[in-house]
Amino acid sequence: MSKLVLNNGMILLDGELRKRNLLIEDKSIIGISETPYQDGDIIDCKGQWILPGAIDPHVHFRTPGGEHKEDWKTGSKAAVAGGITTVLDMPNTNPPTTTSERLNEKRKIAETNSLCNFGFYFGASINNLDEIETIDNIAAIKIYFGSTTGNLLVNDSHYLTDLIKKTRFPLAFHAENEALMKKNLSKVKDLNKAGARIHGVIRDEEVARSAVEEIIALASDHNVKIYLCHVSTQREFELIEKAKQSMDIYCEVTPHHLFLNEELLDRIGHFGKVNPPLRKEVDRKFLYNALIDGRIDTIGTDHAPHLKEEKMQEYLKAPSGLPGLETMLPLLLTEVHHGNLSIERLAQLTGGNVARIFSLKNKGSLAPGYDADIVVVNPDTSYSLTSERLYTKVGWNPFEGQILYGEIDQTIVLGQLAYKRGRFFNVHGEEVEYDTRT
Repeated sequence: MSKLVLNNGMILLDGELRKRNLLIEDKSIIGISETPYQDGDIIDCKGQWILPGAIDPHVHFRTPGGEHKEDWKTGSKAAVAGGITTVLDMPNTNPPTTTSERLNEKRKIAETNSLCNFGFYFGASINNLDEIETIDNIAAIKIYFGSTTGNLLVNDSHYLTDLIKKTRFPLAFHAENEALMKKNLSKVKDLNKAGARIHGVIRDEEVARSAVEEIIALASDHNVKIYLCHVSTQREFELIEKAKQSMDIYCEVTPHHLFLNEELLDRIGHFGKVNPPLRKEVDRKFLYNALIDGRIDTIGTDHAPHLKEEKMQEYLKAPSGLPGLETMLPLLLTEVHHGNLSIERLAQLTGGNVARIFSLKNKGSLAPGYDADIVVVNPDTSYSLTSERLYTKVGWNPFEGQILYGEIDQTIVLGQLAYKRGRFFNVHGEEVEYDTRT
């Protein structure tokens, strides 16, 4: 059996960084010791942090149908370069992942091409409830309550009530009110002369708040787990916090909603177009404070890559979405560096909470018996983010030019070195397994 040893590193244990040595055998962590290990392939991690590999609960790898933007090879390279060892992929591909046959086709592609571990959402459509009752081994059912990329809009309350009653899976929502969006859109006389900020007018905070309110009302009387993707406003968040008192409900926030606001649109135009939109500074600041206070459940990149030439089109043609795999963990490590965020909280947001919410088996922690999904970080190294450091196929990122702290040195997936200082290795991640759901 192959053995890999990480000696002399600062390992996150029980919420604190402690000098320890870690032993991996095949795919699992089998020991953590105060004494260095001598047997196996030894990596000296002196001066480095050894953390659980990040789990990204929200990515769009564009396969099938959008491989010119991203595929499993390029997307997973970007993931491991960013310290992400597991991704959960969304269903709004072309064709969408709404049948077991399409889900199995996507599985085969990922098995062959992904450097990181992977799991899948299954898309709800208005006529696939029978399919949902037969599928297995998925992270959640994704429900697009408002229109976005793809054609998976589902906002019929009768259908949703039926789905909520019958499902054995968590339900993940893109929460925007379709009727209000159409109403706001009808008020705009000339979209292409309105500027990039018009997106936030059409998809304003009431569009988000009212959708969250309706989803909570639909699910409140049922024993179902609700996961609200990319929460972007204070008013949504307050509704969710109140609902937590009586419901199994969770909120995800993206790095772009935490660290960027709508003023960026004046500089980068439709490159900043995303659903839901970048918000006012008051909402960004509220979410940032919720991050620091420990009230956000998870961070998901909503990695949604589009080519530069696509984003440079006029408003109606420019697609919504931002790439983010390579910057999620470095942005949070930068907050740790500045003393704003604890390393324990970072690990919860990017690993432990995600594993718990989605019942991921043997993921999200550094402990014997857990999968050896690990990221090794140079905590004090700073660098300017440039396009040359990006591996996503689209080659751009909204945080370009920012100074980041905490460089990803190595990423280990299931005990195999997947990434080291700009080099990638011929390894394959595996599909995640889920603990038994009752």
